[in-house]
Amino acid sequence: MPHASHRNGTMSCKKIQGGACIAIWLAMAVLAIFSFGSCQKEPLHAKRKLILLHTGRLLGNVYPTSLKGVAPLQYYPFISAYVKQVRKEAAESGAEVLLLDSGDSLQGSFATAITGGKNMVTFFNAMRYDAVFLGNLDACLAPQSLQDLKATILCPFLDKDNAPAFPGSRVVHSLQKGSLQILLAANFHGETSPASFPMHFPAHYNHDIRYPVHPARDYRPFLQPFQQSVFDYRIMNWFKFESYEQCPPFVSKIAALGFDLITAHRIYSSKNTDAWAAKNYDGWPVPVSQNIRRNNAGYTVARMDVERKSNGELVVTSRSIVEMSRNSIDPDDEIEKQIEVFAEQIRGANRTVAELPRPVSEKEILTLCLAFLSDCSPGSVPIYSAESIRSQWLDGSLTTAAVYESMPWESPVVRVELTSDKIKELAADASLAIPANFSPNASSVVTSSYLAALIKNRFSLPDSALFIVREEGEFRAFLAWLSANPQSLSAFRNGAQ
Repeated sequence: MPHASHRNGTMSCKKIQGGACIAIWLAMAVLAIFSFGSCQKEPLHAKRKLILLHTGRLLGNVYPTSLKGVAPLQYYPFISAYVKQVRKEAAESGAEVLLLDSGDSLQGSFATAITGGKNMVTFFNAMRYDAVFLGNLDACLAPQSLQDLKATILCPFLDKDNAPAFPGSRVVHSLQKGSLQILLAANFHGETSPASFPMHFPAHYNHDIRYPVHPARDYRPFLQPFQQSVFDYRIMNWFKFESYEQCPPFVSKIAALGFDLITAHRIYSSKNTDAWAAKNYDGWPVPVSQNIRRNNAGYTVARMDVERKSNGELVVTSRSIVEMSRNSIDPDDEIEKQIEVFAEQIRGANRTVAELPRPVSEKEILTLCLAFLSDCSPGSVPIYSAESIRSQWLDGSLTTAAVYESMPWESPVVRVELTSDKIKELAADASLAIPANFSPNASSVVTSSYLAALIKNRFSLPDSALFIVREEGEFRAFLAWLSANPQSLSAFRNGAQ
């Protein structure tokens, strides 16, 4: 402390005579002045300032930028550059930066399928993410794929024992950023019941088709270990956030649990930048930082600057959604070099499956998928989600990457035994695709493990009613079927409509 140094210096002068005393006193006085000046450079309460950044729904879209013919547009170099810029800014202002990913980012691309998710682990580690949340589309992640991920993993889904559904993950977690103590919690879809929108929720995690998972709703057991802890910020990550005209009751419950910030993520279809500007949700008991994925074709980073005053008051000083493009920042070459190591592996796996003289529609791919499922379990009725085919095939070379983009699912193929009456009930469901001429005497269906788990829950079937028939997952099994059955594509090769 400056004044203490000054007193100690004067006391020592009593034992030192002449010019030596004066020289030492002056030296210590100068040191005290400089020490005081350096202390004053740190703003008052600077160590309680936080810049909160969050991404989300990257869907594994981290490809080497040299693979322009394989990969869609790449946004991660802009994310990296922006985060580096904010960290530099924070170092000058004395704030801490917390970097989160809200969910649905670890898989969903041909790159993650081929690298086993190592492309995303490399990206998250290089970016020094503090925490990564899992979403509904992360349900097929293999636990070993994340063993090298340095960030904490939080999962908003629970298994039959009310433990986090993904091994090694947590529902609530505490971490330290500099001098700040921060508490994080994972939520999916607010308080929405899976029964209301069953297709929005994962039916299982880790290929375990025996036990369904359910979203965390009662956070008290997970908060119990932290009751005696003091936190500067308590943050609830709310994935699959909707556009709310009024504050939903769940926000008040979050506030009652002691949370004082919400990181929210939702898909937004508008291309109008004014429409997806950062909303402040004034009047809500908990401030919200909302991120979006606009029209499924671009990425943003949400930013919220907050400060905890000495009286405990939390102040939001700024809030924004930053588009990740050259309009905002130049890309980071360093992160591109780190991802480039996967180029040969991805390029080598992207072989040509067929030559198509015309585009093949999503509806036609769905018909092929039903034929594939039928061959997986002869005698069973194939059933598939009508919305599970995500893109058409363009004319020209049909590649494995294009097949994956149309069917980016890696869960096992499953046979479900059930009565013909129940099969007829499923056939009447408009959300499901099923051949019109299925056998009325059939006693089983074949489908994805996701739908199999939903069917199991719907009819309260025993575990013994489900059998895995293709462990390697839908995409790989479908790709192998296309290769083994070239006649399945003959109509498209001939250009027939």
